[in-house]
Amino acid sequence: MPRFRLLWLLPLFLLPACSDQGGGEAAIPYIPHPILVVCEGNFGSNNASLTVLDTALTNDTTYLDVFRRVNGRRLGDLAHALCIVDSTGYIAVTHSHRVEIVDAYSFASKGYLSITSPRGFAQSGGFLYITSYDDSALVVIRLADRTVVSEIPLTHKPDAVVIAENKAFVTSAPNLGDSVISQVDLGTYATDTIVVGRNPVAAAIGAGGKVYVACSGVGSSDGYIAVIDASTGVVVGRIGQFTSIRPVKVAVQDSLLACITSSNGGIGIYSVNTSSRLATVSGNFNGLRFIGGELYTLDASDYLSGGILRRYRSDYTLFKEYPAGAVPSDLAVAP
Repeated sequence: MPRFRLLWLLPLFLLPACSDQGGGEAAIPYIPHPILVVCEGNFGSNNASLTVLDTALTNDTTYLDVFRRVNGRRLGDLAHALCIVDSTGYIAVTHSHRVEIVDAYSFASKGYLSITSPRGFAQSGGFLYITSYDDSALVVIRLADRTVVSEIPLTHKPDAVVIAENKAFVTSAPNLGDSVISQVDLGTYATDTIVVGRNPVAAAIGAGGKVYVACSGVGSSDGYIAVIDASTGVVVGRIGQFTSIRPVKVAVQDSLLACITSSNGGIGIYSVNTSSRLATVSGNFNGLRFIGGELYTLDASDYLSGGILRRYRSDYTLFKEYPAGAVPSDLAVAP
């Protein structure tokens, strides 16, 4: 039985947003297309944070701990994922059991959704789909009024969710040994499972209705990227199998696929057409995304102190790096 959930609307605090760069604290300028980075922080420390990157203006810098500076309160405990819809950002703060809602340009709070252990997001057709780990459910939010319209039960603890062909594909939370993802018809909410590799923890959508699922496996050589035809729900290929990878995050742009090849590991770049590995990027990565032909990566460093946001050119040479909050985990650019 779905549990009733409330949307709490919080007052907005009119405090200036400031930078941790250089010798002083300066207000954040208006940024035409800010890149928002959510940082997990340290488990149980209530120090999750929001880092904002400005690449459009001449200062080309990051601003740290923006949510707290703008709103006068901390973001919460373990910010795991981010989704931006139009000018609004949704942040899954897993151990605070809420989805924080922020303006993607002013970074002011627009309230929050009370969701049990939210992990991942996808948006389609006026609805936001949120995975709830503890409830083993896919929560459906109507964006027009931000109310819960359904909670779809799943057979596993979910993590990420992506949408293709009017279906949601929901991965399994890491380290539980599952070998299935859920396929949810968004018209009827009917669910089915697709058998893939062990520990299918992340997914991305590519061209032609393909779903790329990062299966981290349980051994040193049984991880790979499963390729699913979204229209049929059939596994049609595998990338990186038998190459000693244990992928934990994946991103796709055009004919390129990038994945973090192990927990706290480096990044492998693959061709989705030939499945061949094109390049390797070294680091202790916790997140990645293609933006405008460039690869943006999140290096968690020692997983205790501040992380690093790295920006790579299209040939995967390092262009620039920026400081970020502790344990950066996900990023997205505002439209």
